[in-house]
Amino acid sequence: MKKENNIDVKWFLEQHKIATIVISLLYLCGIYVLLAMIFGIYRRDVDIWFLMGAYLIPAIYFTLDLRNQYYGNPRGDKKIRHFVPALAVICLLVSIMTAPDNTSSTKNTSQETKESYNDSADDSNDDTSDDDSTYDSDDTDDDSTYDSDDTYDDDSNDDSQYTGSEQLYKSKCESYEYDEILRDPSEYEGKYIRITGIISQVIDGGDEYLISSGDDKMVLIYASSATKEKNFIEDDPISIYGICGGNQTYETVIGTQKTVPLIQAGYIYDSLLK
Repeated sequence: MKKENNIDVKWFLEQHKIATIVISLLYLCGIYVLLAMIFGIYRRDVDIWFLMGAYLIPAIYFTLDLRNQYYGNPRGDKKIRHFVPALAVICLLVSIMTAPDNTSSTKNTSQETKESYNDSADDSNDDTSDDDSTYDSDDTDDDSTYDSDDTYDDDSNDDSQYTGSEQLYKSKCESYEYDEILRDPSEYEGKYIRITGIISQVIDGGDEYLISSGDDKMVLIYASSATKEKNFIEDDPISIYGICGGNQTYETVIGTQKTVPLIQAGYIYDSLLK
């Protein structure tokens, strides 16, 4: 039962200033990790749960211990008070030991995915080459193949600029909603897609691009086997025709994980020139 006392709270906290600061920091760190998991900034893996426990277990225990001191109640067993910090250290060590090597796993996954879609891009180019003999170049006069706001419509009648296979490849591409690809990547994987955006980052000397298609909607572009109109740099507006590769997770410069749609590019153009 809680005892009544006349001790001033501010005076009590002043007398236990260091303990109060440490407990507050533990709560802040623990709550930050919890919110980061809820909003998807951190993975919900075992190591993150142990990390959160390393902060919150001692914070909650010593909050109760401080409360008992304030009301004059008996404090917890001395052995337990010594065991709780040790438990927090154990949780922290387990978190470190069970944490995956994000850098190597991301690179391996990226390399495997790139090789897989390079092969699929080669196959698609072979298919389009086989169809050249049956492809009617006059079909490019039909603007209904593209959306009314497509940046390529104005020059679609100028067949001299492109080969038949290139036109056929582009005619297969469609626009899809960004959120739908992110929500259900398997539904769109392998489909031909077209997208426009601004280059945010050039990776591996132009083999990959990270582009922004508006409102923080980032897309990862594999461009090692793509036909490029020119050498692109950051902040260039580009249009991509390619094959949707589902989603790809990568590590940002601040160490967080971010999942974005992946596209294996077949053709890349400067949006301002088309």
